[in-house]
Amino acid sequence: MRYNSNQNYDSVRHKLGMRKTKLFLFIAPPDVLLDSEKSVIESENGKYTVKRCEKYYVKDNPIYVRAVLCATEKKRGMILNRIEKQVDRIIAGLKVNEALKNVRFIREYGSDEAPSPVNGMIAVVSVRDMSTEKSYIGGYLSPSIKGESYNAGVEIRVYAPATENGSGLSEVVSEILLGLKTADAEKTITHSEAASIEFDPDMNAIYRTVSFNMEFCLCEEV
Repeated sequence: MRYNSNQNYDSVRHKLGMRKTKLFLFIAPPDVLLDSEKSVIESENGKYTVKRCEKYYVKDNPIYVRAVLCATEKKRGMILNRIEKQVDRIIAGLKVNEALKNVRFIREYGSDEAPSPVNGMIAVVSVRDMSTEKSYIGGYLSPSIKGESYNAGVEIRVYAPATENGSGLSEVVSEILLGLKTADAEKTITHSEAASIEFDPDMNAIYRTVSFNMEFCLCEEV
């Protein structure tokens, strides 16, 4: 198996599940039978659905089967759940900041909905990108340890009423950027930044987006 070179612009072979990507290239002997959107290939890192496949011939002789795979929804759901738990931990750390006591944090697509129009300071949290960086079993710590390293891109979109002049919004964003350093007790955040002020006509509000990247590892006994 290798990563889909059309997506990653390389032809280096890697173990399935070891690179930040959503699509993978699978090459198998010509007698392997695969169906697009039906066949599922399982590895130690999870299950992958065949998105499309084709058999290659030289003259009339089948040489190999080539397929493009993606992680199953169950696998992606599991990864998202683990990442969201880490994000929730960081947001909980931000909430104890006295300067952010009037900011309402909600999860995008969660049970709480952002009011429209916005009548107060609201921070909408969302996971924008996620992947399993690598998986391993054993190592110098213990041969019975299994672990996975995760990578995620997170956004906190901070909204304020359109009648605001922007100074209060910028103060809150600055507090969030500073607060991330203390809220992230496990040091999983590798980069953070804030965008300039923009206007959302649907919510009749101004907003700034704080984005940060996370990398963390979860281990367990096997």
